[in-house]
Amino acid sequence: MNEPPGATGSVRQAELCAAVDDAFEREQVPLLRRLVEMPSHTGAKADVEAAAAVLDEAAHAAGLRMRRVPDPQGVYADHRVYTTSACGDGDRSLALIGHIDTVFPRSLGFLAFARDDGPDGPGTGDLVRGPGVLDMKSGLTAMLGAIAAVRRVYGDDAQALCLRMIINSDEEVGSPSSEPLLPASSRHTSPPRWSVRGRSRRRSHRSPPGQGRHVRVLHRAAARPNAR
Repeated sequence: MNEPPGATGSVRQAELCAAVDDAFEREQVPLLRRLVEMPSHTGAKADVEAAAAVLDEAAHAAGLRMRRVPDPQGVYADHRVYTTSACGDGDRSLALIGHIDTVFPRSLGFLAFARDDGPDGPGTGDLVRGPGVLDMKSGLTAMLGAIAAVRRVYGDDAQALCLRMIINSDEEVGSPSSEPLLPASSRHTSPPRWSVRGRSRRRSHRSPPGQGRHVRVLHRAAARPNAR
């Protein structure tokens, strides 16, 4: 996308951040509530499909096209590939990857979205609880929020953005049916660039495209319910 005359990267970044902040309470939080309050335990195919339908609706509103990728065995809900209108079938693109399923079956009774009180009153705090809030329905809403912000800030120029959003429905059990989807999609995506926020001096450490390595160190893990 081309920058308007006189625009700088820092100015454009500030405008994007402002667009995200402006729509956060109005659009992103209500979408997160809808998704969280729809159970989507991996093994409950109909529930996952219903939650994915809400995501379909939001993706359509963000100007994305949708392609379903069925599980060949019919065990899991359809996976989704959302694309911007600039992307042809073989075009290279950016890729955002996530999943709609969770580890929480209905039988746990953990079904509600709850938000702590904040300075602006009840239910306005920064802490939110609910099934799949962190893993990873908030991530899905963040993706769509970022896409919407780009469209608001860049206007017609945003039509040139080639991006795919790949969402599977079986991640919590190891992605048995969606695993082939990622290698197939990676042939049409740009090489990865890892960006890691350093602890010292709050610097970002970047590697050249296609040469990054990602190391995850787990110091503590929360208990997870039985996924069966």
